[in-house]
Amino acid sequence: MTPPDTHDTDAVCRSRHNKINRQTGQRDLVDRTADFVSALHKRGGPDPKPADAAFIDTLYERR
Repeated sequence: MTPPDTHDTDAVCRSRHNKINRQTGQRDLVDRTADFVSALHKRGGPDPKPADAAFIDTLYERR
């Protein structure tokens, strides 16, 4: 049964998406993105520094 605020076409689309994910064994993009962000936060350490203009400029320097 679909939630009352979900249209039938949305429910069918979600059902197809879930079936494809089950068959391919891939995790949902939202879950993968959340894990990626979590890993970035861990890399930043307990006191991460903001990306200021000087840091961003170093990303575009040729080596």
